[in-house]
Amino acid sequence: MQLDLLPRKPAHLAPGCVHIPDWLSLDEQAELVEWLRDWCKGGFWTPTMPNGTPMNHPLCGLGLNWKPYEYFETDRPFPARLHFLSCRALEKTLPRYLGDYFPNVAIVNYFPVGSSLGMHQDRSEDSVMRESGSPIVTISLGDSCTFRLGNCQHKDKPHHDIELRSGDVLVMGGESRMAFHGVMKIHANTATASLGMKAGRLSVTIRQTRRVGK
Repeated sequence: MQLDLLPRKPAHLAPGCVHIPDWLSLDEQAELVEWLRDWCKGGFWTPTMPNGTPMNHPLCGLGLNWKPYEYFETDRPFPARLHFLSCRALEKTLPRYLGDYFPNVAIVNYFPVGSSLGMHQDRSEDSVMRESGSPIVTISLGDSCTFRLGNCQHKDKPHHDIELRSGDVLVMGGESRMAFHGVMKIHANTATASLGMKAGRLSVTIRQTRRVGK
């Protein structure tokens, strides 16, 4: 489509939720893919939901690991590079949080083509972090996806869908910190081959799980 040739512009999707298209250059994306390959080597696993059903995509925790709906210790450190990237994203989106932002976890989700993630809230962090609106920074790599942003009260409408492409960043904080959200579809063959990724999408979600000193 010719519309795909037009530059995409940063958008405030809701109060506290900002989408910046093409935030990382192609070289930066390829570099981050290589770092993730090293940081997450042998670390991807598929958690089981409380009802006994496995999630339909694997993940890897850096700093802490995650299972529904709690964090637990891991021997994989939280990379300083992701701290830098998340702060760089906040400078462009929600700079008011920078003074109190000390990220300690990145959950790296790998979404194969055909996988999805139902509407949910991120509630595993301490209540202090949730109530303060401490932001979650999400970097997309690989195939594009349809991302659904909902409201903070329930999983039903109102919500709207946006396309997240490789190199995009999405920040959810403030009034949107507890918004329901999900990944509706992975769009096959939408990533550039120069990334060196197999088919699918990597989602790097960076956040602070607890107040410093706790």
